[in-house]
Amino acid sequence: MSDGTLASIRERLPDLNPALRRIGNFVVRSPDKTKSLTIRDLAKNCKVSEATVSRFVREMQLESFQQMKISLAEELSRNQANGHSAPAPQAREIYEDINASDPVDIIIRKVHASLRETLDETLANLRPELVEQVVTAIEESDVVVFLATGTSALAAQNGVVRLVRVGKRCMFFHDQSVQQLSTINLDARCLAIGISNSGRTKATVRALQSAKESGARTVCITSFRHSPITKHADVSLITAGQSEEFDGNAYLDATTAKIGQIAMLDVIY
Repeated sequence: MSDGTLASIRERLPDLNPALRRIGNFVVRSPDKTKSLTIRDLAKNCKVSEATVSRFVREMQLESFQQMKISLAEELSRNQANGHSAPAPQAREIYEDINASDPVDIIIRKVHASLRETLDETLANLRPELVEQVVTAIEESDVVVFLATGTSALAAQNGVVRLVRVGKRCMFFHDQSVQQLSTINLDARCLAIGISNSGRTKATVRALQSAKESGARTVCITSFRHSPITKHADVSLITAGQSEEFDGNAYLDATTAKIGQIAMLDVIY
């Protein structure tokens, strides 16, 4: 796993069944805790069987549960050496989901920790040469069309505001059908930017595919580098891995995903 065990697990989350997905979410949210658990303890925490944990390990292309724990320990150690400290044992709960029983000060710390983690990981994923390609495509395009739905639409609106300020013509339609129709008449002088955290939002994927088939340049912003939307993008910009559509605290994950998308657009701006 050249991109790191945690990053690889995040990328695979959309393709896992619910039981394996619960394990994946637990591991990426509590890697420091996971590396100290036995296979029985992890199974109990995720409400699955030990056999399911073993299957998860094989799905991640790891030789054994012990190898997964070693890989996590090594990755956390590298992050700490690079200045990305793992949470101390007494602060581990800060990286877990917000609970109804949490006091306000803990909620504030959890949100802050999640946003900081998202920005750090987005920065780590950022490849300057890809950003330069997108900037060049924007400069050479007559019009930039944004394609997004749901919370990703907020990032698209932010992108429109940014580019209009520098004199670039932009289009963004909230209606999914209009978005699809707007791509039909695009050509090589146009740039389409599709934004989807999961990379699997059907309306956005179809619209970006239509834009590419019409001859437009295409860019996508997503958390999953092997998701369907990347197949229709000339350039894929990868933000921090989230799982808003697959489990966990939907509000917190949706918010952090949006922050990663807006941060990416701010870099381009």
